[in-house]
Amino acid sequence: MNRNVAQKISSIGSRLTLAIGALSLTAVGIIVMVVYLATLGHFDEQVADDVHTEISELVTMYTRNGSQELVREIGRRSQSSEGRSTVYLLEQTGGSLTGNLDSWPADLSDSNQLSDIRVRPATGPQTGSVSVTRELRVRSVRVGAERLLVGRDVSQRSDLVSALRTGALAALAAAVLLTIGTGLAISRNLLGRVQGMNSTIARMRAGSTDERVPTSGRGDEFDQLASQFNELSAENRRLIERTREVTNNIAHDLRTPLARMRRTLESAIGDTASQRDEALHTALAETDSLLETFNGLLSLAQIESGALCDTMEPVALDELASSAIELYEPVAEETGIRLEASLQPGATAKLNRHLIAQSLTNLIDNAIKYAAAGGVIRVATVAAAKGVGSQLIVEDAGPGIPKTERQRVLERFTRLDESRGLPGTGLGLSFVAAVAELHHATLALEDAAPGLRVNMTFPRERAS
Repeated sequence: MNRNVAQKISSIGSRLTLAIGALSLTAVGIIVMVVYLATLGHFDEQVADDVHTEISELVTMYTRNGSQELVREIGRRSQSSEGRSTVYLLEQTGGSLTGNLDSWPADLSDSNQLSDIRVRPATGPQTGSVSVTRELRVRSVRVGAERLLVGRDVSQRSDLVSALRTGALAALAAAVLLTIGTGLAISRNLLGRVQGMNSTIARMRAGSTDERVPTSGRGDEFDQLASQFNELSAENRRLIERTREVTNNIAHDLRTPLARMRRTLESAIGDTASQRDEALHTALAETDSLLETFNGLLSLAQIESGALCDTMEPVALDELASSAIELYEPVAEETGIRLEASLQPGATAKLNRHLIAQSLTNLIDNAIKYAAAGGVIRVATVAAAKGVGSQLIVEDAGPGIPKTERQRVLERFTRLDESRGLPGTGLGLSFVAAVAELHHATLALEDAAPGLRVNMTFPRERAS
């Protein structure tokens, strides 16, 4: 039971409700306190002003007209104030009193300051045989040899305090109810969507990969989170499908050389020494082909991990292309293909020299492999200009690649049907695509009419 209660309290909905409740109660408490102090302060200030004004008028009258006129004025005001809240009392020499109080308050000093006292009026309502006790706020001053007292009835101040306390309790109760309602509304509206996402994720983990987190269409933060999650889920599914496809391609491409290797080794059993040597050389060649495939996979994994980003430096593309052309010219001549160079000076970019060189040799090797005898392969570099970064281009006059297949051939182990009989692992263009992505370069496969043009454009901000 305690554990369930702890889980409910630790939930976001409960914590949010408690936070809103604390904020609401604090705000209401501050407002109530301000109203309480302001109301009582205004009441006390008004009483003080009235008392001070009355005393000032009476003292001025005494100064101008003397004691007898003051006695008559206090008597008049006492009679006219009956049933109201003002009290007057003048104690003359000899102890005679004038005003609407029976006697001078025993505990009142002539401090000329406001004081609170409790008295019974000389005249007024009676409850049985007991006079009604009044709470007064008074001030006494010396007027010559006489003492003057003026005060206000503040009995209603207690009623005002009681009313304010009742209002404060009502406001706090309303704040509590509002907080509970707000917390429930938030839990149902917002946290309900989170729970829906959790349910969808649970179903996806259970194997329902087609599930997607629903969106409300309002475009708020929850919709953005759901969209990001759906894109991540779709990408994850695409990668799983691609992994399955790559596995199938590996099995398809490696099954044939492994089968040939096994047949070669089987046929060598019982043969002569020279035949066994020939079979071993053939098996070694097949093994080298397999190792080349796995080395290509390892290189792709290293490139896609981004571990080589720190090895980049400014490199002149024309020098890099010139070295590759020099390396492949003998191979091209043997197949009757001519290599042409169109190298523009100043084409530089910040890159990994080894990876770009290997990508360039992969492109030239593919071009030689698929170009017809007597064809031309053009390698070009273009310097950055007009918002476009430096470019590295390899163009051949071979059969080219259909537009619908140009994206697919950049994936691992993808080989078109017409190239199945040619040597290769199906990793050449995927390696080039991974290197381009590592360098934030744009890789475009275009129609050279005839043939294929591969254009790798480096971002201008990386230009040296």
